[in-house]
Amino acid sequence: MKVKEVIGEKWDEKAAINPEKKGMFDDKTVVQLEAELNALKKAGPHPEGSPGFTKMKELEFAIRAKKAKGDKWDKPVDESWDVKHTGENTNKSIAELGKEETSARKRGDTKAIRQKNFAIQAKKHWGKK
Repeated sequence: MKVKEVIGEKWDEKAAINPEKKGMFDDKTVVQLEAELNALKKAGPHPEGSPGFTKMKELEFAIRAKKAKGDKWDKPVDESWDVKHTGENTNKSIAELGKEETSARKRGDTKAIRQKNFAIQAKKHWGKK
């Protein structure tokens, strides 16, 4: 089954993309983009069509794209997206894994974040604390 069939959405028209803005967030990590988005949200409500509203939408799009494809648009998704069992998280508590996951977020290490989150979810699911 294709995604189009599941979602059932159709675009009315082609999305207009400004070629000058392509790659405007290439030099930033997801963590940096999320921090910028949070600061913009704290700055107050931004009415639709305002520069703040537009910037928020651009940041949200960039965050989704980077989380889906890695740090760069043109960088192919590789095997590192698969979480493989290494055994290094087996004897750690959920609290320890949570601290390590927070540290990985600060570093922008997406592979470590996925591994820690997977281990936390597995421990919660199977009841091993």
